[in-house]
Order: sequence, then C-alpha cells, then structure tokens
Amino acid sequence: MLRNLKSHLLSLTIFCFGMILTFTVWDNAKSVVSHKIHHDFMMRTNAIVTDISDRLLSYEQVLWGGAGFVHATGHEDRSQWREYVSSLKLETNWPGIQGIGLSIPVSQAEKPGHIASMHAEGFPDYTIQPEGLRDEYSAIIFLEPFDWRNKRAFGYDMWSNPMRQDAMMRARDTGVAATSGIITLVQETDDDVQRGFLMYVPVYKQGMPIDNIEDRRQAFIGWVYSPFRMGDLMQGIRGNEPTDIAFEIYDNENFVQDSLLFDSDHQNAGNNAFENAYLKTAATIDLQGRTWGIRFASDAAQYSVVDRNLHWFIGAAGLTITLFVFAFTAWHANHKIRSTALIKLRTQGLEDEKRAAESARELAEKALLEQSFMRKYVDELALVSIIDADGNITSWEQRVVGQGIAIGTAFEQFMVRDGVDASSVEGLGEHSAYTIPGWSVDIHHPEVGVPVLWWRSVGHTHTAYVVETMMDELAEAAGADPVEFRLRYLTDPRARGVLELAIDKAGTVPEGLTRGIAVHKSFGSYVAEVADVRIREDGTVKVERVTCGVDCGVPINPSNIEAQVQGGLGYGLSAILREEITLTEGEVNQSNFYDYTPLRISDMPQVDVHIVQSSEAPTGIGEPGTPPIGPAVANAVRRATGTIVRELPFSLHGLA
Repeated sequence: MLRNLKSHLLSLTIFCFGMILTFTVWDNAKSVVSHKIHHDFMMRTNAIVTDISDRLLSYEQVLWGGAGFVHATGHEDRSQWREYVSSLKLETNWPGIQGIGLSIPVSQAEKPGHIASMHAEGFPDYTIQPEGLRDEYSAIIFLEPFDWRNKRAFGYDMWSNPMRQDAMMRARDTGVAATSGIITLVQETDDDVQRGFLMYVPVYKQGMPIDNIEDRRQAFIGWVYSPFRMGDLMQGIRGNEPTDIAFEIYDNENFVQDSLLFDSDHQNAGNNAFENAYLKTAATIDLQGRTWGIRFASDAAQYSVVDRNLHWFIGAAGLTITLFVFAFTAWHANHKIRSTALIKLRTQGLEDEKRAAESARELAEKALLEQSFMRKYVDELALVSIIDADGNITSWEQRVVGQGIAIGTAFEQFMVRDGVDASSVEGLGEHSAYTIPGWSVDIHHPEVGVPVLWWRSVGHTHTAYVVETMMDELAEAAGADPVEFRLRYLTDPRARGVLELAIDKAGTVPEGLTRGIAVHKSFGSYVAEVADVRIREDGTVKVERVTCGVDCGVPINPSNIEAQVQGGLGYGLSAILREEITLTEGEVNQSNFYDYTPLRISDMPQVDVHIVQSSEAPTGIGEPGTPPIGPAVANAVRRATGTIVRELPFSLHGLA
C-alpha cells in the first residue's frame, strides 16, 4: 500500500504544481489584461482632455491676434475686420469657432450717438438689444462671418447678462483672457439648440499704462470675443474620432447636472450610469478663469471578447494541460504498479529471491523505458565685417540661409512678409542691441525637404552665435578688449548694464581657466553671460562657471527668473557641445540618447544669475538665457586654443 502511494506521489505533486502555476499565470494575465484595458482607456481619455485644452488655448491665441489687429488698424473700418477674419479661414483652420467679433462699452450718455452712427453706416434697423435703461451697455459692432446666425447677435448688449458680464469684467480688469459660464447664444434658433459659452480678450489703448485695475479701466477699448456652440466646438475638435468612450463636460468640477455643457452620446446618463460603468475616470481643465470637469465612461462591450477574457482562455488552457499531465503520470504510475506485480508473479518459482528481485527490476525498468517519453518545451550663415585703421567697424554685411519655420504653416500669413520669415533674422540689424554702421542682412529660404519647427529661443540661437563670435574676432583684430569693444556699439543702456553687471560679478579669471563673453537681446529681455572654461588634457571643453546678468523688466519672481536662465543656459550648452542630428537617404540616423548625447549632470557648470532691479515692463525670460551661452563658450575656446568653431556641435572638432 505504501509503495503504491509513493508511485502516485509524483502525479499528485505535478497536479498540485500545475494548479498553482495555472492560478499564478491566470491571476497575472488578469492583471495584465486589466492594466492594458485601463491604460488604453486612460491614454485615450488623456488625449481627449489634451485635444480640448490645446484647441481652446489655440482659439485664445486667435483672439489675441484679433486684439493685435485692432491695435494696428483701429475699430472704425468694418471691411478691414471682415478681410482679416476671412483670411483666417475659420472653417478650415479653426473649426468650432462660430465667429470672431468686437464688442465695445457704451455709456447711457453715448447710446443715442452710437446708434445714430450705426444707422449712418448703413444699418437703419440697428439698436442695442435688449431694450431698457441701464447705466452701462456693451454693443457687438463687428461679428464675422456676418451670416444669418451671427446677424442675430449684431448690437446685442452682452453686459446686460450676468453670466456674460462676469467674464467680460474679469477680462477687462485683469488683462487676460476670460471664459464665460454656460449660456444660450443669441444666435440660437428653435432647431438644434446647443449650450454655449464665450471667450473674451481685452483691448486697451496703446501707450496708456495698464499696471492696475484703474489703469486698465481707463485704457479700455473693448473686447475681441468668440461665441462657441458646444456641440459644434466638439465636432471641430474630435471630428470623426471613435465614440466608444462617452464623456460629459461640466462647467464645474462637481458634475452638477445643471452645469452640463456637453454630452457626447446625448443620453444625459446621470451619476448612476457613470458610477456603474465598466471603466470610468474624471479630469479637470483650467482655462481662462474657469474650471471644466470632464468625466468619461466606457462599456465593457466596447472591448473585444479576447481583450476582456484573455485571462480565462489562459486559465482554461493551463487547467487542460495540468489535467492532461496529471492523467498521463497517473496512468504511468498505475502501469508501473501493474508491471511490478506481474514481475513478482513470474519470479515466484525462482529459488533465489535476490535473483528474482533483480530480474523484476530489470523487467520494470524495461517497461518504464518502453513507456517513457520526452517533451520539448543646418543653418549656414555668411558674414563680412570691415574695420578701419582705428579699429572701428565701418560695414557689416550678413547673409542668412535657412528654412523658414513658418513657411507652409498656418502662421505664414502672420510671420512671413515679402517672402521673409521674421524668425530667421530676429536679433539682427535694428532688432539687435548693437548699433553698427552699414549693417545689412540678406535672407534666403531654400526648400530642403526636411520639416523644421521652433526650438528654445528660435532664430536667436544662430544669430547670436554668429554676431557674438564675430564681435570677439573683430575686437582681437582691432587690438581691443572684447568688453570695451562691445560697449562702443551697445548704445542701449540696458544692454550695457547687463554686460557690466556680469563682468563685475564674474571677478578675476580663475587660474587655469579661459574666459569668453557674449551679450544678446531677445524677446524684449537682455542677457549677458561670462563663461569660464577649462580645456582638459584630452582637449575637450569643461565649462566650470557661467556668470549671468539679466534685465527682463520688473523682476516679479526672482527665483523663477534664476531657474529659467539656468535651464535655458543648460539647454543651449547641451546643443553646442554634442547634440547633432544627421540623415542618410532621408532617414534620421540617431535613435536614442546613446547616439544623441544631451548634457549630463556632470557637464552642467555652476551658474550665478544676477538680476537688474529694473522698472521697465516685464518681458520674456523662458528663452533669453539660451542664445548667449554658445558664443560665450566658443569665444573662450578660441582664446584658449586658437580654434574658431564655425560648425556645431563642438564634438565635430574633438572638443566634446
């Protein structure tokens, strides 16, 4: 009996092990399937949130463009406004916008004259609606396209509605864009009524201060705004995307039904349906002073039977294999027992038990052997500058050759004039901090076939590098100190100030290091950088310290200014040292950070940022720290080694 139990022990062990393994694999597969489904769900819901957020921010930029147009042309010419809005091609480039309009404030005393002027303009039926006496009015005077739907809003007093007034007041008093709560647009009819909202940006008189609420109210002209029908907006954003994920958008983050802006499946399912959904999540979008809540739900039926039940298929397969192996091993054990018994019966007549036992073992081993089995499981720039016998610059001729990043995009109509992409030449000529006689700039935009777009500081990267390395070479040719030579041509006191500040704070050059300097104006801000560089024994460059002087107007948040300058500097240093993209037969050769090497932590120098306590209006700081670092390091390298780096990155010359 004991011997028979031992014979079955292997099959029982295999059965237990197989069941444990099957359960483990089943449970792991269940987790993997659940994670995959939830990950896919979250990725798709995040994409919806991002699409909505990005589109609304883009629409805000369109309205700021309209505000800029009012600044440039005034608001007296209706035909110019029509041509401007028509040029935007709203239906093609900005689907979802009902129109772009201009509304102006009208006092009770101004109302009769305002209506009379509109009558004289050719609108005899024009009036401010709704009728009634109020202390303050607003009036929509432009709204394009001026179709049948938008004509219903012509002359409408949005200030008379508290929901609209709240957003209009926020935009006027803060100077930033503001979005209204839920409204029913004046443009709605009895058919296909949709909930809507409005987006406003303020317009102020140029030249007037807008530092506080009172200043902004005094300088206020009106609102450039857009009305949005929520259904049309979402169709413009999502288009024909799959609708297997239902979502609702609310004008708050509490998901109160009265604040429902949009329901993707038009079921108004309510809280219970979302709570009981197979997959669900919620998100918020903060935009223009309001918070939208979005909740998503998806039914299990939206996912394939295989996706939802893969773990059951795996469990069933594991169980089947386990039972098969268990049955086979049990049969094998029984066969062994029967073979052993048969051997004993056949050897009972033998006098020598030992011999009989050995014979039995031999027969058993033979039987086992018979039953055994096996199972196998590029910008190019040309520059010529001439100095006279006294070391003064007499002419400066510069040619820029490079693709226009805005050419062929929706921004071309704003950024390209007479075939010139303004971003390619920013920081040159009249846009530079220098005043140099005879400065001429020539630009050529070849069609290379490789798409390019913005990067940190855009065109200022290459223009600053060329100008600042050339200024250093000219200073040496003139036998002048590079700081003194620059100060000759820096007539802008803010540019002189940051250079002198950086030089003063940098102090004397540490032993064993070589110093390079650069100063550049970009995005309205001035940055000078002094780089102290060491040349290692292997000839490579190590930037030990960079001292920065910064003037970005009133320093509202000094810690943020310091962080932005440090980050921009590191970004530029990374680019000049080793970052390079090459192509072979139209394909990029680099694939990851092992062959596209960014700046390492050990390469980052000590960066000291010194901020000018300016009273000027605040200007950009996210990008101005990037342009000067390249030429500052290149000037130090030229001074230390005699190597003039005309082609980047430095690694091409064995310097990094």
